Amino acid sequence: MRKTRNNTHQPVFDVSFHDHEIEKSSDHMPALTTPHDGHFLEIGQKCEEMIKDAYIILKQFPRVERHVLGAEIRQSMWSLLRLITRAGRRFHKKTTLEDMAIEIDMLRSQVRVARQLGYIATDKYRNWAIKNDEIGRKIGAWLRHESGNKPSIHKQDAQ
Repeated sequence: MRKTRNNTHQPVFDVSFHDHEIEKSSDHMPALTTPHDGHFLEIGQKCEEMIKDAYIILKQFPRVERHVLGAEIRQSMWSLLRLITRAGRRFHKKTTLEDMAIEIDMLRSQVRVARQLGYIATDKYRNWAIKNDEIGRKIGAWLRHESGNKPSIHKQDAQ
């Protein structure tokens, strides 16, 4: 402990932050990066934003559904982010990218069902669906990019 000017004792490890300092420091936090693939960085960041926003929405689900449908949605989102990370690190990406496309389709279906059951407000559903569609389009573009770069065995046989 150390003494302050008014002779009160404070622990040495006591460090106070102001809210604006915390916000500034969070801007410098490392994001998903990889030296191998630019698609990975962009999709990973979009997925992280979607997860952050979705957690706020999932807190408003009915108590019973928070632990059933809400848990399934959370699992799909984290699985999608895991697949994005895996694809960014692999040399052969096609199978992982196809798994990502399947996972985003599952997530879209789960969110749509939650909306149909009335667990998500229309405006929040619309925003979430837009983010899911954007991620899905980027996954599709990444898959087309990877499929176009590597000639298949059949293309070589035809030449």
